[in-house]
Amino acid sequence: MPREKDFNKDSVIKKCISLFASNGYNATGIQEIVSATGINRSSLYSTFNGKDNLFLICLQIAAQEEKDFLEDLYKKSSGIKFVDAYLAEVAKDKPLYHLFKSANSEFKLLNKKNQGFITAHNKWKHEFLTSVIAEGQKSSKISKKSEASDVAGLLEIITQGLQNISASKMYASSLPGLISLLKKKHK
Repeated sequence: MPREKDFNKDSVIKKCISLFASNGYNATGIQEIVSATGINRSSLYSTFNGKDNLFLICLQIAAQEEKDFLEDLYKKSSGIKFVDAYLAEVAKDKPLYHLFKSANSEFKLLNKKNQGFITAHNKWKHEFLTSVIAEGQKSSKISKKSEASDVAGLLEIITQGLQNISASKMYASSLPGLISLLKKKHK
């Protein structure tokens, strides 16, 4: 199969997100990237400055998609409805969630720039979820039994679990129990 001289950068990145999400950073080699995307090595290096930078670009795009999704979801729902919709979305098998799972599990193998980006994104997500939970508690849409930061941390652990096992089965069987614990009981 002849290599394309012209390629769509967005298409290459999308394919690489799937590759890194499926195989992880370490197990995805340059030759695999070249084969999957159809671009040649020199184009890969001249356009993306190598595998490390390509991985960072993939992380940045996935992080922006996640931010956009969370912010849009928050505009549409709050409190328990937000938590439920967020967990239902994470239960879907999407490459961007697997990309971050892979990046977090291979964190020590990554360069400092990629580590810094992952750390910053994880911090943003934790702060965002904490603020959503805190607002839900303030408006009495979420139980005040636990600190908002602790609930946000629990949500992050649950989302990692959803990414590691049969997500839809876990969601269907156990997450409604979590939702009921967070619900504000009305007298």
